[in-house]
Formats: sequence, C-alpha cells, structure tokens
Amino acid sequence: MPKGWEEGMMGMKKGGRRYLIIPPAWAYGTQGVAGRVPPDSTLVFEVEVRRVKLVKEGSGSDGQSVSSRDSLAPSPVPNSDGFSADPVLLPPSTIPPKPGEPAVRAKSNSISEQLA
Repeated sequence: MPKGWEEGMMGMKKGGRRYLIIPPAWAYGTQGVAGRVPPDSTLVFEVEVRRVKLVKEGSGSDGQSVSSRDSLAPSPVPNSDGFSADPVLLPPSTIPPKPGEPAVRAKSNSISEQLA
C-alpha cells in the first residue's frame, strides 16, 4: 500500500469521505506497478469509509502499534456534496514531471479550484 494512501486515510471514521491526491514520491515512484500503474504516476482517489474493523490497541495487522489517538481522530466535516471542504494534498513530489505533463502542483491547484 502506498505511504500516501496510509497518510491520507489517517483519522477517518465511518461515513467519512475524502479526495486524495498522492504524488509519485508517496505512491509507487519511478518503479510503478508492472501492468497496473505506470512509473511516476500521480494517484487520485475518491474514498468513503463504509465499514470499520476495530483491533485491540497496540496490535496492528502489519505488526505496527495502533494508538487510540489514531483510531479516535475525527474525519473532516463534509460539505454539501459530501466531501471535506479541502482535498487531502500530500507533500509534492521531488520527481520532475514528464515532458509535456503539468507539474503535480498545477494539477492539484486545478482540482482545488474545481472543488471550490
């Protein structure tokens, strides 16, 4: 799972919705995923939490500890179309854009303007 997905989902609760924009450095980077995700891809997700599976504090599915702070943090309040007012924008990629492709910042500015 890309680091950006984990960071973007942090603190969400059941019923929460977010729009995640994950730059390549926080996704699959220069490798991509053979046959599925091209190298240097910016990932965009529209997510909604429908079910939540609780685990005992101190035990995560990947062996990492889970704190009560993470499990109880609120999701942003959705606006009239059901999404949080601001999309979750992760740190910009340090990988330069491909020739002819706009930079991640330009892409995210455009999306932010569309959501405003």
